[in-house]
Amino acid sequence: DGTHYASRRGRKLNLHRTLDVTPVLAKAGAIVPMAVMEEGSNSVENPKVLELIVCPGGNNSYTIFEDDGSTDGYLQGKYFETVCTMDWDGKSFTLEGKGDLSVMPEKREYRITFRGFDRFAPEGEGVEKVSYDAATRSVTVYMQPVSPNAKLELVLTGAQRETNADAVERCTDFMMMAHIPTAKKVAIKDLLASGKDTITILEELLADGVDAR
Repeated sequence: DGTHYASRRGRKLNLHRTLDVTPVLAKAGAIVPMAVMEEGSNSVENPKVLELIVCPGGNNSYTIFEDDGSTDGYLQGKYFETVCTMDWDGKSFTLEGKGDLSVMPEKREYRITFRGFDRFAPEGEGVEKVSYDAATRSVTVYMQPVSPNAKLELVLTGAQRETNADAVERCTDFMMMAHIPTAKKVAIKDLLASGKDTITILEELLADGVDAR
């Protein structure tokens, strides 16, 4: 059901990151809801601002289930569901909520972040602004606050996975942190910028004694 990484299949990945970064893997089309809280807040109420992290490459649907968080009222139907749908083939993203509004804030602001995308311009009713973060390849759509049971739809014309156009720059930045002689770093940098295909670069790195795994 989409491209993802599974340790059960025996595949091992070496993920190299700095100490302040925790690698997180998500399958193609993943939708991850994250509450946006004020700094220092310990509120357990359902959030007024909700960010959705959406990954490229696959169709997916995810239902957010919310209740009052303190009683078993959900057993009597006191709950609210928001269905989030990523239509990768049709290039659209929709949100549609239904249920008991008493457990929800009067208005909710959605921030929808498309992570791992080249820059594009989502369109739809209620879009307040769109920003792009080149470091994380993220297009973030800030929606106007709406009733939780409102239906929202974004048209994702031109949306595509990141093309790694800056791969040389990223590899160079990573390499500069490696504990290898400066002369070798310069040689590797020149190789990365040579325009050769990936396989050729890896073969030359291995021939030069660099572990490229």
